[in-house]
Amino acid sequence: MAGKLPDSPTGTLFGINLAQFYEASFQRKVLFFCGIGLVIAAFTPFSFSPFVGPWDLDTFRMLIWPLMAGGAYLLVAAAPPHIRQKVPPIVLQWLPFGVAYASLVVVGWMGPMGAAGMPGALAIVSYAFPILVFGMLLRASKPEDPWGRWIVGVMGAAHIWPFIYILSHLSFSGLMPILMSVSSLAALGAASLCTLYIPPLSMNPNLKFVDAFAPLITLILLLYPVAMAAMLMLGLVFEGAVITGILMGARSLLYIVAFFGVLMLTAPPAYEAIKQAILKNGGGGGGWQNPQAHAQHQAQQYGQQQAQQQWGQQQGQQQGQAQQQWGQQPGQDGQGGWNQGGGQGGQGGQGGGWNQQ
Repeated sequence: MAGKLPDSPTGTLFGINLAQFYEASFQRKVLFFCGIGLVIAAFTPFSFSPFVGPWDLDTFRMLIWPLMAGGAYLLVAAAPPHIRQKVPPIVLQWLPFGVAYASLVVVGWMGPMGAAGMPGALAIVSYAFPILVFGMLLRASKPEDPWGRWIVGVMGAAHIWPFIYILSHLSFSGLMPILMSVSSLAALGAASLCTLYIPPLSMNPNLKFVDAFAPLITLILLLYPVAMAAMLMLGLVFEGAVITGILMGARSLLYIVAFFGVLMLTAPPAYEAIKQAILKNGGGGGGWQNPQAHAQHQAQQYGQQQAQQQWGQQQGQQQGQAQQQWGQQPGQDGQGGWNQGGGQGGQGGQGGGWNQQ
């Protein structure tokens, strides 16, 4: 079965080049449209009959925070130059990542289906699922990164309990609950299987067939939030609440892109910065270092020290010979005379070199 799956070369997902999503121009466009969408959503009601707006529910979570997040995105993507110049560059660089990550805690990556009010098992998914998806995308771009394996493995293990919870709470009361239960089982089951990606292939070649399923698992994880939002919308539409279903579904899709999606786009540079900081501070034994790279670095340093030592010895010998030759010549027009230790009589009556007193 693994041999029949379509191949995804490094840096791609079923032929889609992942690098294009990390380009600055593309990210600015996403931030611009997400910023506008969040501002509009903050003043858009959930339903018209009865009329329920974000201010009628959780004001901070549904009104204030989306406005703050939308403003932050627009600051980075479309603020006038005279305003951007007043903001430190490091703030503009880290602001989208920080806002997207904080939104996972405040709002949740699907808005109405966020962590608030959910059972503990499913609340774990709200935090662990986005990190797992980032780890799988990182693995697709850099399969040799050992940190990526651990991110995938640990976050995959975090989905085992939610998978068991969903398995024990299956609902067969209607078409939409059945579809949502099956979708959740498939996604959380695929997420739990990611635990197998912790050991590298060099340790256990028998797990090589698991690698062939990585692109498919990544695709399932990426489509799962969108599928859940679509089924939420269709469920309300089928119950007769057409306007409410469309508004709720659109809001959920917006939050998926604005929080979950932006986090995926901005996480790679943050990941690299955090990793480099840990590796840099790990020189005293506090952090993980690649043994092979560390050995090569030590060998390179040793080779440089040996080369410098040999060069210093050669220079010392040459200087010693030159000083001995100069030291055997009387000073000219000066008082340097026979300078011991290699001094040379200077022109104009000054003794050069180092005079032994």
